[in-house]
Amino acid sequence: MHSFGHPVYWLAADPNNANRMYASVIHFGGTQGSQLGGIYITNNLSVGTGSTWTKLSNPPRTEGHPVCIQVLNDGKMVCTFSGRRNSSGTFTNSSGVFLYDPTLDSWSDKSDAGMYYWTNDIIIDPTDATQNTWFVAVFSGWVEHQMDWVVYIKQ
Repeated sequence: MHSFGHPVYWLAADPNNANRMYASVIHFGGTQGSQLGGIYITNNLSVGTGSTWTKLSNPPRTEGHPVCIQVLNDGKMVCTFSGRRNSSGTFTNSSGVFLYDPTLDSWSDKSDAGMYYWTNDIIIDPTDATQNTWFVAVFSGWVEHQMDWVVYIKQ
């Protein structure tokens, strides 16, 4: 349907708009601000290969490594950005949970400080009709394959 030239990690359709889809595309690019990675959106999905995809502005602190995307019933989109290591191997504080409002074209950083270095999955609690409870997976202590689940209540 579309080639971004970099890996697509996740796709999410908007349940309220059959023509809207989001894609998380991974690319750092070596210099902050030059990354092509981020969240892309199309509002004309029904035209297939003729659909146009636009990169959204980057959420604060992020460095081109978006991961999971969930579109909420109110039309807002929540996503995670994963950690990135700098040239000395140290993780940068570029990770977390971010909420995008397509009406305002704006991002809110919803991250707990424990999410700043390596956040991965996000699941909206299916038993919460208000979609205010999010389950977020973060790696902690930098131990291979150790994953903690953080329950986040959206404010």
